[in-house]
Amino acid sequence: MARYSLRKPTYDDIERLQYFEQVEARDTEIGLVLKSVDEWKYVIDTYEYAWVYQDHEEDNKVWGYIIAAQVENNLWIREFFISKEYRDDPVKREYIKLKGFGGIDKLPLYGAVKYARERGGMVIAPIASDNKRAVSAMLGAYGFKLDRIIEKWYYPKDLAIYIENTGTTPYQNV
Repeated sequence: MARYSLRKPTYDDIERLQYFEQVEARDTEIGLVLKSVDEWKYVIDTYEYAWVYQDHEEDNKVWGYIIAAQVENNLWIREFFISKEYRDDPVKREYIKLKGFGGIDKLPLYGAVKYARERGGMVIAPIASDNKRAVSAMLGAYGFKLDRIIEKWYYPKDLAIYIENTGTTPYQNV
Protein backbone atom coordinates (compact mmCIF):
# COMPACT_ATOMS: atom_id res chain seq x y z
CA MET A 1 0.00 0.00 0.00
CA ALA A 2 1.16 3.52 -0.79
CA ARG A 3 2.08 5.80 2.09
CA TYR A 4 -0.36 8.54 1.00
CA SER A 5 -3.79 8.45 -0.54
CA LEU A 6 -6.67 10.71 -1.46
CA ARG A 7 -10.15 10.35 -0.09
CA LYS A 8 -13.29 12.42 -0.19
CA PRO A 9 -13.52 14.79 2.78
CA THR A 10 -16.20 14.19 5.39
CA TYR A 11 -17.76 16.40 8.02
CA ASP A 12 -15.33 14.81 10.50
CA ASP A 13 -12.48 16.55 8.62
CA ILE A 14 -13.87 20.05 9.02
CA GLU A 15 -12.00 20.86 12.24
CA ARG A 16 -8.69 19.88 10.62
CA LEU A 17 -9.52 21.81 7.42
CA GLN A 18 -10.36 24.89 9.47
CA TYR A 19 -7.07 24.52 11.33
CA PHE A 20 -5.22 24.56 7.99
CA GLU A 21 -7.05 27.72 6.92
CA GLN A 22 -6.86 29.58 10.21
CA VAL A 23 -3.39 28.59 11.44
CA GLU A 24 -1.12 27.16 8.77
CA ALA A 25 -2.47 29.24 5.88
CA ARG A 26 -2.73 32.47 7.84
CA ASP A 27 -1.19 35.35 5.90
CA THR A 28 -1.64 33.47 2.61
CA GLU A 29 -4.36 33.73 0.00
CA ILE A 30 -6.13 30.68 1.46
CA GLY A 31 -6.34 32.46 4.81
CA LEU A 32 -8.01 35.55 3.34
CA VAL A 33 -11.48 34.00 3.49
CA LEU A 34 -12.12 31.59 6.34
CA LYS A 35 -14.94 29.11 5.84
CA SER A 36 -17.45 28.41 8.59
CA VAL A 37 -18.53 24.86 9.42
CA ASP A 38 -21.59 25.31 7.20
CA GLU A 39 -19.44 26.60 4.33
CA TRP A 40 -17.13 23.60 4.64
CA LYS A 41 -20.18 21.32 4.61
CA TYR A 42 -21.28 23.02 1.39
CA VAL A 43 -17.84 22.44 -0.16
CA ILE A 44 -17.86 18.79 0.89
CA ASP A 45 -21.38 18.24 -0.44
CA THR A 46 -21.19 20.15 -3.72
CA TYR A 47 -17.66 20.55 -5.07
CA GLU A 48 -17.07 18.14 -7.92
CA TYR A 49 -13.38 17.65 -7.15
CA ALA A 50 -12.64 17.72 -3.42
CA TRP A 51 -10.05 15.47 -1.76
CA VAL A 52 -8.05 15.32 1.44
CA TYR A 53 -4.59 13.74 1.57
CA GLN A 54 -3.89 11.21 4.29
CA ASP A 55 -0.72 9.57 5.57
CA HIS A 56 -1.12 5.85 6.30
CA GLU A 57 2.18 5.71 8.20
CA GLU A 58 0.90 8.34 10.64
CA ASP A 59 -2.49 6.87 11.54
CA ASN A 60 -4.27 8.25 8.44
CA LYS A 61 -3.40 11.80 9.42
CA VAL A 62 -4.92 14.40 7.07
CA TRP A 63 -2.09 16.66 5.85
CA GLY A 64 -3.62 18.63 3.01
CA TYR A 65 -6.44 19.03 0.55
CA ILE A 66 -7.53 20.16 -2.88
CA ILE A 67 -10.90 21.69 -3.65
CA ALA A 68 -11.93 22.51 -7.19
CA ALA A 69 -15.21 23.40 -8.81
CA GLN A 70 -16.36 22.37 -12.24
CA VAL A 71 -17.14 25.41 -14.41
CA GLU A 72 -18.70 24.20 -17.65
CA ASN A 73 -16.28 21.46 -18.70
CA ASN A 74 -13.28 23.00 -16.92
CA LEU A 75 -11.98 22.49 -13.41
CA TRP A 76 -11.20 25.64 -11.40
CA ILE A 77 -8.85 24.96 -8.50
CA ARG A 78 -10.13 26.96 -5.55
CA GLU A 79 -7.57 25.79 -2.99
CA PHE A 80 -4.60 23.44 -3.01
CA PHE A 81 -3.01 23.07 0.41
CA ILE A 82 -0.11 21.00 1.74
CA SER A 83 0.69 21.19 5.44
CA LYS A 84 3.97 22.90 6.32
CA GLU A 85 5.21 19.69 7.94
CA TYR A 86 4.89 17.88 4.60
CA ARG A 87 6.22 20.78 2.49
CA ASP A 88 9.33 21.23 4.65
CA ASP A 89 10.34 17.69 5.64
CA PRO A 90 12.61 16.39 2.85
CA VAL A 91 11.49 12.75 3.22
CA LYS A 92 7.77 13.56 3.31
CA ARG A 93 8.18 16.06 0.47
CA GLU A 94 9.94 13.47 -1.68
CA TYR A 95 7.07 11.07 -1.14
CA ILE A 96 4.58 13.79 -2.17
CA LYS A 97 6.32 14.22 -5.50
CA LEU A 98 6.13 10.73 -6.90
CA LYS A 99 6.25 7.51 -4.98
CA GLY A 100 4.12 8.29 -1.93
CA PHE A 101 0.75 8.02 -3.64
CA GLY A 102 1.51 4.73 -5.39
CA GLY A 103 1.77 6.12 -8.90
CA ILE A 104 1.61 9.32 -10.89
CA ASP A 105 -2.02 8.68 -11.80
CA LYS A 106 -2.98 8.88 -8.10
CA LEU A 107 -1.48 12.33 -7.43
CA PRO A 108 -3.92 15.18 -6.65
CA LEU A 109 -3.16 17.46 -9.60
CA TYR A 110 -2.82 14.61 -12.06
CA GLY A 111 -6.32 13.56 -11.04
CA ALA A 112 -7.59 17.11 -11.57
CA VAL A 113 -6.09 17.22 -15.07
CA LYS A 114 -7.56 13.82 -15.89
CA TYR A 115 -10.97 14.89 -14.57
CA ALA A 116 -10.99 18.02 -16.76
CA ARG A 117 -9.68 16.24 -19.86
CA GLU A 118 -12.36 13.55 -19.57
CA ARG A 119 -14.89 16.36 -19.85
CA GLY A 120 -13.10 18.06 -22.75
CA GLY A 121 -11.89 20.91 -20.56
CA MET A 122 -8.81 22.23 -18.85
CA VAL A 123 -7.62 22.94 -15.33
CA ILE A 124 -7.46 26.58 -14.27
CA ALA A 125 -5.21 27.35 -11.31
CA PRO A 126 -5.12 30.87 -9.83
CA ILE A 127 -2.01 31.50 -7.75
CA ALA A 128 -0.60 34.57 -6.04
CA SER A 129 2.20 35.62 -8.34
CA ASP A 130 4.70 35.78 -5.45
CA ASN A 131 4.09 32.14 -4.41
CA LYS A 132 7.35 30.94 -5.91
CA ARG A 133 7.03 27.31 -4.82
CA ALA A 134 3.55 26.92 -6.36
CA VAL A 135 4.51 28.79 -9.53
CA SER A 136 7.62 26.63 -9.94
CA ALA A 137 5.57 23.45 -9.49
CA MET A 138 2.95 24.55 -12.00
CA LEU A 139 5.49 25.39 -14.66
CA GLY A 140 8.03 22.65 -13.98
CA ALA A 141 6.33 19.52 -12.75
CA TYR A 142 2.75 19.92 -13.85
CA GLY A 143 3.13 21.28 -17.39
CA PHE A 144 0.88 24.29 -16.85
CA LYS A 145 1.43 27.60 -18.63
CA LEU A 146 0.82 31.16 -17.55
CA ASP A 147 -2.40 32.46 -19.07
CA ARG A 148 -2.65 35.96 -17.59
CA ILE A 149 -1.91 38.19 -14.61
CA ILE A 150 -4.52 40.25 -12.82
CA GLU A 151 -2.79 43.09 -11.04
CA LYS A 152 -3.36 43.65 -7.34
CA TRP A 153 -6.07 40.97 -7.04
CA TYR A 154 -4.70 40.04 -3.63
CA TYR A 155 -3.83 43.62 -2.87
CA PRO A 156 -0.98 44.39 -3.04
CA LYS A 157 -0.16 41.05 -4.71
CA ASP A 158 -0.98 40.08 -8.26
CA LEU A 159 -2.92 36.98 -9.26
CA ALA A 160 -1.36 34.71 -11.87
CA ILE A 161 -3.71 32.33 -13.67
CA TYR A 162 -2.16 29.10 -14.91
CA ILE A 163 -3.87 26.65 -17.22
CA GLU A 164 -3.21 23.06 -18.13
CA ASN A 165 -4.45 22.97 -21.67
CA THR A 166 -1.13 22.46 -23.34
CA GLY A 167 -1.27 18.86 -24.48
CA THR A 168 1.65 18.06 -22.20
CA THR A 169 1.87 15.07 -19.93
CA PRO A 170 1.49 16.06 -16.28
CA TYR A 171 4.68 15.45 -14.28
CA GLN A 172 6.69 15.19 -17.47
CA ASN A 173 9.55 17.12 -15.92
CA VAL A 174 9.78 15.29 -12.61
